[in-house]
Amino acid sequence: MNWANKISVIRMLLVPCFVAVMHYFRVSENGQDEALRFIAIGFFAVAMLTDALDGFIARHFNQKSRLGTILDPIADKLLLTSAVIVLTFPSMAKTSMEFSLPYWYAVAVITRDVIILLGSFLVWMILGDVHVRPSIFGKVTTFLQMTTVLWVLFIIPNPMIIVYLSTLLTVVSGADYMIKGARQLVSAEEEAGKKKRN
Repeated sequence: MNWANKISVIRMLLVPCFVAVMHYFRVSENGQDEALRFIAIGFFAVAMLTDALDGFIARHFNQKSRLGTILDPIADKLLLTSAVIVLTFPSMAKTSMEFSLPYWYAVAVITRDVIILLGSFLVWMILGDVHVRPSIFGKVTTFLQMTTVLWVLFIIPNPMIIVYLSTLLTVVSGADYMIKGARQLVSAEEEAGKKKRN
């Protein structure tokens, strides 16, 4: 396992640390222990940095691998999905943060990830291989989702601005991945048809 993949694993290990600290923040001193909130922010921020770091190492030190193409997106989805759920269920309004992510935002984020995972599995079952290339929509969506989490954690005013924008990109990127998956299937069918005719 190369360093890029090890960093992805570290990001996965940071997820339960973040979730645990957020839990203790919610239950301690009626959700007023600001030290715990900032520790949670630290875990999430470090996890974000590892996302950029493993990509940099993979590209610049020739450490791209099949395992890395699997670990990296899984680590991202674990981090973001866990953070969104923690900031949605139960209400964070009982803490000093006084804001919870809307339920429909959590549904949008989780539904997109489920569609991508099921779509990738379907393509793999039919074609025996999956070629998932990160799109500009996917990258911007990941950035906006991470920004949304930090916006809420830092208690920045007017959080619904970033929530609406993030939701829009979440839906667009989900549709983009669905279209690309469908194109892979159509292309494979056309290729198989050509071989039969020849």
